[in-house]
Amino acid sequence: MTSSPSAGLAEAAIPLNKFPSHQWATVVDLERPTDTEGHDLVLRLTEIGFVPGEAVRIV
Repeated sequence: MTSSPSAGLAEAAIPLNKFPSHQWATVVDLERPTDTEGHDLVLRLTEIGFVPGEAVRIV
């Protein structure tokens, strides 16, 4: 994720678990896990709008 919805891909990506609360970001990519639990989490994140290019806010 990048630090703002308008930020370019040149900025460093920040993993979701390290991103500060109540800040806007743009999803850059989702890692493709190899385990079932990780796959289910990525599927759920995709279902709720965590897709590349989407502006999101962590609350």
